Amino acid sequence: MIGSSSFLALEMIIGFCFLFPIAVAFIWIKTQKEKVSTVLAGAATWFVAVVILETIPKTIFFSTYSSIGRTVLESPALYIVVGALMAGIFEESMRYIVFRTALKKFKEVTKLSNAYTYAMGILTFDGETAAPKNAVMG
Repeated sequence: MIGSSSFLALEMIIGFCFLFPIAVAFIWIKTQKEKVSTVLAGAATWFVAVVILETIPKTIFFSTYSSIGRTVLESPALYIVVGALMAGIFEESMRYIVFRTALKKFKEVTKLSNAYTYAMGILTFDGETAAPKNAVMG
């Protein structure tokens, strides 16, 4: 049986992993005088790329019900290549599209602080799901 202290520790870790990136993003926005919309654009981009678009090929390549999925899951090297390609294709393509369209109105798109602010929006949500996803996937 799992003790109540383990659940308390787990809840504290989850709370920290949820609140810390939000606090860092809030402090960054205030100190650098950046726009909240840049963080929200990063978060929305991550959501569309990973949660919505990436699930389609994941069901094909990581499913035990298809021959392609079984082949990918049986080969660690192929598993890494397919996972890296999906992340690169979907996340980086969405980032490029957002920087060229939605964030184009900022005259200083190439400014490094805009890139940091955008990335904080991604990390706020990606950091919360990365640990459980990797723990389950193995």
